[in-house]
Amino acid sequence: MSTNWNMIAKLAWQCDCADSGCPVHIGTSQCSDPGTSHVYRVDMEDRDGTQVCEACANDALESGLFREE
Repeated sequence: MSTNWNMIAKLAWQCDCADSGCPVHIGTSQCSDPGTSHVYRVDMEDRDGTQVCEACANDALESGLFREE
């Protein structure tokens, strides 16, 4: 069995925004941009955060439900 390291690397650094209402990726519940920011929920204990692209991070931060460290 061979490992496709390029695919693994892409998935490891891909934006994890799954908000179907996010204006960055309208019409789909998954963003395909590279994840470059880390945001954390403010309404629950969130130690791991979510890796998202800069545009999705801006939308998340504007919602008031996320923070950056």
